[in-house]
Amino acid sequence: MALSISNLFDVGFYRAAHQDLAGFNDAQALSHFQSYGLRRSFILTADQFEFLPG
Repeated sequence: MALSISNLFDVGFYRAAHQDLAGFNDAQALSHFQSYGLRRSFILTADQFEFLPG
């Protein structure tokens, strides 16, 4: 399978995990992730959430 952003980024989960982004469309949520989420190590998918220590 080819690597693409859709394999790594679950836009629905990202919006749900960050309630301030609830009104963002897919493109806006992805742009937010690229601008802020990567730098802040935000969680991308529910699978990643399951493996957080704590």
